Amino acid sequence: MGTLFEPWTAGSTVFIHHLPQFDPKVIVETLFKYPITQYITAPSVYRMILQENFGRFPTLEHCAAGGEAVLPEEQEKWRQRTGLLIHQVYGQSETVGGWAPLGHPAQQRS
Repeated sequence: MGTLFEPWTAGSTVFIHHLPQFDPKVIVETLFKYPITQYITAPSVYRMILQENFGRFPTLEHCAAGGEAVLPEEQEKWRQRTGLLIHQVYGQSETVGGWAPLGHPAQQRS
């Protein structure tokens, strides 16, 4: 539940997409369809997403991964496609699940 409550306490809206089966195409479509500004998931999900055809996401500003290291070549490929770095965070992969706050945390608003 760490990926749910911490964003809430920072004033973010949390978007959770229930998928009966993981599908990287649905993740890419979701990142284009909704105003998601931050995305965190396991590096293996980024690897699968990179196999899809996409460009820069319209509202995505920050990406993070935890549980294992992101390989330098994957980091570079993601940066070339999206213009964003994947920031590596400390934590077990089961605690980073897949969350995507909509908008900015309250302390970042002006």
